Parts: sequence; C-alpha cells; structure tokens
Amino acid sequence: MSSPLARQNRNLAESALVATHQALSHATRVDLLASAIHTILARHAPAGDLVCLDVGCGDFTLSGKIGAIAGGQGRVHTWHGVDLYPLDDARRNDPAWTRYRQFDGACLPLDDASIDVVLMCDMLHHASPDQQVALAREAARIC
Repeated sequence: MSSPLARQNRNLAESALVATHQALSHATRVDLLASAIHTILARHAPAGDLVCLDVGCGDFTLSGKIGAIAGGQGRVHTWHGVDLYPLDDARRNDPAWTRYRQFDGACLPLDDASIDVVLMCDMLHHASPDQQVALAREAARIC
C-alpha cells in the first residue's frame, strides 16, 4: 500500500493512513529489517559480491539499506527489483530505476541460477496460496 509504484489515486483516508504509517513506524521497521537481513547474509551467503533480487521491491528502500550496510563493510550487493507496477515516466528515465522490472506476480523474469539471494519481504501475504507456492518455486529456480 505504501509503494510509490502502487496506484496513486488513493482517497483521503488511504493517503492519511499511508502518511501515518510512514511517520510512525516505517523507517524504524525498515532499519531493523535491513540490519537483521544483512546479518543473515553476512553469516550464510556466499563470500564475495552478491547479485540479489528484491521481489515486491517497492521503492528499493529495504534492499538499498541492506546494500548500504554491506558496502560499509566492504561487500558489494547489487540489488535488482521486481514488482507488479509499471514505472511512471519520471522513474522510467531515472538511472536509479534501471535495475527494476515489472513482473506478472508469478514468473520471475530472470534466468535459472542467475541470482545469489532472493528477498521476499512483506509481499507473500498479497498472493493467494497457489501464487505463494509458484513464487517460492520461481525463487528456487533463479537462485
């Protein structure tokens, strides 16, 4: 709901809810998640640079923070992102969004074994049980 790529024609109540969520908890929550995920990657991911995919990436805030923490420790995480939404004109021409791809919610548009890490944080609850299984299979295929 808070992704800048999601529908922009929210009513007043929806806009107020998103703004309140952003102000009260979102930034702290993202910081905590980024730290926890970075710790897991540092302990369990292959050594060296990582190519990562954030499924349901929204505005890349979470994966960007994970990458920044890693960068501060001398590791490179190259994050790509997929989400359901098309890019608007401003983002389509923004170099920061060159690693973004729209996808259909089921088939990840990447080659087999082309990614080191797949992140699916806060997005599976938007999918049906069948879609959740399909996404897990797709993650295993590309990772």
